[in-house]
Amino acid sequence: DPAHRVPPTWAADRPLPPVAVPDAWRGATAGPVTDDGRWWRSLGDAEVDRLIEEILAGNLQLRAAWARVRQARAVVRQVGSGRWPQLEATAQASRTRQRFEISEDMVFTPLVDSFQVSIAAGYELDLWKRLSSSQAAATLDALSLRDDAEAIATSLAAEAAEAWFDVVATKARQELLGEQQRINETYLELTQLRYRQSL
Repeated sequence: DPAHRVPPTWAADRPLPPVAVPDAWRGATAGPVTDDGRWWRSLGDAEVDRLIEEILAGNLQLRAAWARVRQARAVVRQVGSGRWPQLEATAQASRTRQRFEISEDMVFTPLVDSFQVSIAAGYELDLWKRLSSSQAAATLDALSLRDDAEAIATSLAAEAAEAWFDVVATKARQELLGEQQRINETYLELTQLRYRQSL
């Protein structure tokens, strides 16, 4: 019985969180966060910028993904063109030589030019939403492929940044170990000097 159904108010009855939730989250960064998706520029390192830009420009998998996005956008335009009136125009031209014999001595062979132009117009009424649904589906496919391409680019940029910071951290550890080795060698010389002095 519809009269005994409970109205779907469970979302409205949910208690609010105990803290105010911000509309957006932003981490602490070395520089300003860019709005074009190039988050690595906020790291403030020109070498990282150059490395990631080079990787994104040369990756064949990413190029193929963006080519699929362009192809899907072309399909959207193609499917959407069905919602507009269709015009067809054809033109033909021909030249023929005809032969007229009036008598044995009188023969005419004139050239006859003929031209024909036709224009046809047609429009499909989208009563059952077939065209609009096809265009919406093609648009969603294009958006999905764009998200896939952006995910590939984000993964490549993250892997490149992680590899770069691994290199930086390794170099820092190497410098630290070199400094520690120099300190240990100095300490060894002092210990040997004390030993020679019977201390």
